[in-house]
Amino acid sequence: MIDLIRAFDAKLHVFRNGQNIYLREFADDLSLVTWSRTKRLLENDTNLFLIILSEKRRTLELGLSPEKCQASTYRALSSYGQGKATVLQRAPIFYINNSIKYLGIHIDDRLNWTIHIQNLHSRAMILTKFFNQVIKSNWSVDKNLVRHWCTAVIEQSLMHGAGVWGRSLRKTQIDRLHSTQRIFWIKLTRCYRTTSTNVLNALTGIPPLHIAAKALYLKFQIWVMHSTEAQDILNIENLDKFVNIFETPPENKLIELTDTKGEHMYDVFMDGSRINSETGFAVCIFKNSISTEEYLFRLGSCNTVFQAELAAIDFAAGWSLRNNAKINIFTDRQSSIDAIESKKPRSQFVNNIKRNIFNAGQLTA
Repeated sequence: MIDLIRAFDAKLHVFRNGQNIYLREFADDLSLVTWSRTKRLLENDTNLFLIILSEKRRTLELGLSPEKCQASTYRALSSYGQGKATVLQRAPIFYINNSIKYLGIHIDDRLNWTIHIQNLHSRAMILTKFFNQVIKSNWSVDKNLVRHWCTAVIEQSLMHGAGVWGRSLRKTQIDRLHSTQRIFWIKLTRCYRTTSTNVLNALTGIPPLHIAAKALYLKFQIWVMHSTEAQDILNIENLDKFVNIFETPPENKLIELTDTKGEHMYDVFMDGSRINSETGFAVCIFKNSISTEEYLFRLGSCNTVFQAELAAIDFAAGWSLRNNAKINIFTDRQSSIDAIESKKPRSQFVNNIKRNIFNAGQLTA
């Protein structure tokens, strides 16, 4: 696949310069997104790319699976091009469908997720068959085990991708989710079929699926997309972010914390703690076993002890740089050491600390 992408580079620069194509390669798959102002331009650009694909795959002796050749169009007007048009008149033939399945999610051409929610009902029926054998053979299943099945197996399976499709569900979709969830509640709680769905939710202590989907959507928008939808609740700018590990310089990835050395002038002891809803850390600097400086810092109520310990290490590294002094850092948190020595941390907070430790160089141990 890498050779195939490289073969495209010479002929795809026109597309990329025009900013109307997005190409993403995977292990054995290829994903293509094109966009244009009119239907005619969209067809021409897509056909030209697929012609290049057809030529290059023959050169590299690669084949395409007809079952995986999926295409879908998204347009401003719902009445625009209702028919299933052929995109490429050659083998394999790409047909425009009203939905495509991508990473386990059915994406329809109107982005209302109706088809995906309908498929959740079929998935629920398959899962029910596996639980029927356990429930019927042992009617004394512990209620805590049943609750664990609901949250760890059933809900996780049905809520796949809810960070994308759980934003705004219509009443018909919510009712469909209720009926899907009801299948499991009847089986697992062994209640009468006339029991209402709200009562089943109260008995199990598990919220309805549309509320769980909304929560997952907000979590995805806050932590991944850093959307401002929850700006009224918290300050998005103060949250930690994920960074692309491939853009991190190699020297900042490999940080090895050495043992204490005798030639260092200062010993720095630190500790982070949390009492009730207050989090903070303290740093004590010793020279010749005599305390010379002491620092106390208070963090936000949402911060954890793990973050406090990392912030203390970051402060110690910055102090050694400002004073050009060699220090020994003492910490009792193995998790902080593992995070700093990890080669693939995604946290921007951790990567900034690793960069500061690298800048300190031989001053810290």
